[in-house]
Amino acid sequence: MLSNLLAVVICIIVMSGGNAFAFGSSKSKSEPIKAWAKIDKHSVTIGDKIHYTLVARSSRGIEVEFPQFVDNLGGLAVRDFGFSVKNWLFFKVYKRWYVLNTYTSGDYTIPAAVIKYRRAGGKRWDKVNVKELKVKVKSVLKSAQGIPEIRDIYPPFYCSNKKKIFIIAVLVFLL
Repeated sequence: MLSNLLAVVICIIVMSGGNAFAFGSSKSKSEPIKAWAKIDKHSVTIGDKIHYTLVARSSRGIEVEFPQFVDNLGGLAVRDFGFSVKNWLFFKVYKRWYVLNTYTSGDYTIPAAVIKYRRAGGKRWDKVNVKELKVKVKSVLKSAQGIPEIRDIYPPFYCSNKKKIFIIAVLVFLL
């Protein structure tokens, strides 16, 4: 019984230490906030939407301020954005999300973001950095097999007067 409890406690300690490492780069482990960034796709084709999310999990009584990205983010155009806050029993989860896309192929880097936080009513802002993320945008034409370039549409089809008369005559005969 005691060995099972000890194994559970060790597992929790290892998992929380792993989360602190994976989630962020706060100055020390005693910081009241953990922050990270994520994207839904690391490789897309031209015109596809990429959902980029900044997440901060803090203890209650902490104010969080996210960076403002309005026009573009690492060369990708910002098409939409939003913000949400969820209150849990002992902590809050802040999310700022962006919908990004581009019409130019290549490798893009979404820069590292700096999230500021402070105790409620405090004056000094502390910072947490989240890591940069890489996105590869591929061309649609390269994935088309055997088609070296875009082909033009067919010209309009015109019926001659003789064909029109023949078609009308056949329809009248059938009626």
